Amino acid sequence: MMRTFKISTKLLVVTVTVTLLVILVSGLFAMLDSRKSVREKAFENLVAIREMKGQQVEDYLRLIRGQAITMSENRMVIDAMRRFRADFQAIASETEAGSLGNAGDGEKLRSYYEEEFLPRLAENREGEHSVDEFWPKHSATRYLQARFIAESPHETGKKDELSEPGDGIDYSASHALYHPVMRRFLQEFGYYDIFLIEPEAGHIVYSVFKEVDFGTSLETDAYRDSNFAEAVRLASSASERGLAHLVEFQPYTPSYGAMASFIACPIFDGDEKIGVIAFQMPVDRLNDLLTNKEQWSEVGLGDSGETYVVGGDHTMRSQSRLLLQNPDEFLEATKQAGLPESTAGRIRNLGSTIGLQTVKTPGTEEALNGKTG
Repeated sequence: MMRTFKISTKLLVVTVTVTLLVILVSGLFAMLDSRKSVREKAFENLVAIREMKGQQVEDYLRLIRGQAITMSENRMVIDAMRRFRADFQAIASETEAGSLGNAGDGEKLRSYYEEEFLPRLAENREGEHSVDEFWPKHSATRYLQARFIAESPHETGKKDELSEPGDGIDYSASHALYHPVMRRFLQEFGYYDIFLIEPEAGHIVYSVFKEVDFGTSLETDAYRDSNFAEAVRLASSASERGLAHLVEFQPYTPSYGAMASFIACPIFDGDEKIGVIAFQMPVDRLNDLLTNKEQWSEVGLGDSGETYVVGGDHTMRSQSRLLLQNPDEFLEATKQAGLPESTAGRIRNLGSTIGLQTVKTPGTEEALNGKTG
């Protein structure tokens, strides 16, 4: 058919065909190059987010360490430690002598354990538990828990609202003096709890939040094997001021089995070590950093991207985006992935993946082996 065309027409057809081929090939290379550029740009963005979030987490942990050390050297905290320590010893003497009655051994405290503490704990911890398993051994502990927890007019979760129980003893006067300031510090910086611990027997002589560890001994009572007790022992053994000890997240029974991390610092008055101050770590603040206060897309993570922290046991130390946005979808996904029902139940009850959701990816494996990139 081409034979019937003039030579000029043939040349035109060939020229157009070659031109179209050149355009198509150029367009293909341009498209591939564009895709490569988009991928590289997206990867550079993810690297920038990683570096930014990593630096924010490190800065925040340094801030917490600095706050713990600063509080341990604060004159008010030193005075509070001395007073609470002396007042606790006075309660111990008076309860053992019977001059304060047996309020701490009464039915109200036992009822609190049976009706409030154990049912909440059972939601997150397997097995059967009894009051006797957690019952405080010391009479002073039982007295304080009765006054500030069981007999408090405030509901569980709001026991910190009580400043003075009205029993007229020195401890309550000290509590009314120092508690508002300590509580304000806790609220301002988002801590879960703040504790003062005497160094001899490890009794928690003060707590802002007032859970069932209040007044107990971290040496002899039910929570002696907790990560909190470990942090306090490390701080108690410190030979100099200004040392802060941070322990990893673990389930903490007084907080109903929720994952908890602690930082503890010794308190010195001159050269004398008089106690330990400890903070129960603020999980919400760390999550706000990693989730950008749940505004992931605003930092370039789109509809599904997220940043999270993974611990040495391959479980998350921060919240999953999917759990926060769509709990039902998250739980169904973990079920399909073979997550044990007991673990899924704890995630559902606690509304948290911290210490529970396992993340084993090539990236986390490389990171935990000390590699970056």
